[in-house]
Amino acid sequence: MVLERMDLLEREFWNWLKMPEDRTASIIVRDLAHKMAGVLGTFGMQRGSMIAATLGGVAGMPRRGGRVGSSTVYALLSELREIVRAKS
Repeated sequence: MVLERMDLLEREFWNWLKMPEDRTASIIVRDLAHKMAGVLGTFGMQRGSMIAATLGGVAGMPRRGGRVGSSTVYALLSELREIVRAKS
């Protein structure tokens, strides 16, 4: 179940990065990241919870000025996936 959530979070995050001005996509990504952070925190995966919360914050950032590069997002998503995979 957590791996399925991870798949969905990744897919929606990359969709949002293609069209960051899409407010609905931003809300979806923030919601998914928030839920992932909560689930991981509940299962004692504090690092994973922090990463998911950070990704949610990225999706909430204004796209001008505070832009986070896709390489940073890729690194965070990759680390999060490894944490989830290790505990599944």
